[in-house]
Amino acid sequence: VKFTKEQAEVRLLVQGVELWLSQAKVVTERAEIPLNDWLQRQAANVVQVPFRSAVSSTPLVSAARAEADSCMDRVQQLITILNDLQRSPDGFCASTRRFLQVPTVGS
Repeated sequence: VKFTKEQAEVRLLVQGVELWLSQAKVVTERAEIPLNDWLQRQAANVVQVPFRSAVSSTPLVSAARAEADSCMDRVQQLITILNDLQRSPDGFCASTRRFLQVPTVGS
């Protein structure tokens, strides 16, 4: 499958975010726990905190802390790309045509 430039960029960004999330750990009073587990626990809280703020105020292990800012930048790039796709200036038909022209990820 040949990806468009846009699809390849999204794929790389997602892979980088997934890798960081799978390896990052949070330091608690008792032990180090995976960031994904910690985020799921925090999501159950009543007060919603922006993802970047939550990660920046989390006691991450040093390896995860070193990569946190670049990962948050990748997440922001993904959000921008997805928002741009959602609000195509050419309209719904052009977005649908562009989507259907090339195989989608996973096809």
